[in-house]
Amino acid sequence: MDYVLYADTDSLFLNIGQFIRDQVGPEWDSLKDESKITFIRNIAHTIEKYVNERIYKEIQRQAYNSNITDLRIQFKQELIAKAGLFVKKKKYSLLVTNKDGVSMDEIETKGLEIVRSDTPEVVRPMLVNFMSAILHGASDDELCKIIEKDKKDLSKVYPEEIASNVGVSSVGKYIENDQPIKGAPWHVKGVLNYRKLLRHLGLTDKYEDIHDASKTKVVYLKKNKFGAETMSFIRWPKEFDTEIHIDYQKQIEKTYTGKIRILLEPMKKEGLLDGMQNNLDAFF
Repeated sequence: MDYVLYADTDSLFLNIGQFIRDQVGPEWDSLKDESKITFIRNIAHTIEKYVNERIYKEIQRQAYNSNITDLRIQFKQELIAKAGLFVKKKKYSLLVTNKDGVSMDEIETKGLEIVRSDTPEVVRPMLVNFMSAILHGASDDELCKIIEKDKKDLSKVYPEEIASNVGVSSVGKYIENDQPIKGAPWHVKGVLNYRKLLRHLGLTDKYEDIHDASKTKVVYLKKNKFGAETMSFIRWPKEFDTEIHIDYQKQIEKTYTGKIRILLEPMKKEGLLDGMQNNLDAFF
């Protein structure tokens, strides 16, 4: 059996727990975490010593004809995790129980940007909670219930809460004659739609304009008479509600569901999202 879970340039994750279970049997599962960590650290130390000695003898001495010991390449055991989710190379999350000999119970994520600066504030804790549920061994049914609850809650929040956070730049570059040019980003199109609707409703003196360097929020819109697909804003004008409506389903897909799918794909459980569709349609 291959006990290597993941490897890249300078790191290697081994399923030592499974190795011991295969050698010892189910008794391994009855041990307390402290005892398991002791066993794992002892085995890791044996592997560490073996690998470092071979590197010195076969690489440094034979390949480079060097017997210097002060600058030897050394690999060392760093952390022990109860569970891990490896999405892509250098993109993973671990439930760490011991790091550099110190006991802990923390989630450590590398390169997995499920929570980015453009992610709505209300969505961020939901994504972290879902990741935690996966690493703590939640069942498919429990994961489905989390998704269902999160989507239901997101369908009821204010526009400012569900909107993506985007810093505006180069607005003038993508607008000519009050129209977006080819290649205009979605938030720039949203700026143009915002200005047009303010003028249409006579609100240009009530709400501030959006300029380069503005910290804006952007949402997708349902089909409307203006042909506007996106709307950028700093503060949502309540008067907009008489003319346009946010496409909550599409916005949730972009800011929440799409990121959840990234976490489910390595486990081949994307179907947990598809299975919820019929129930979700009732929210909109």
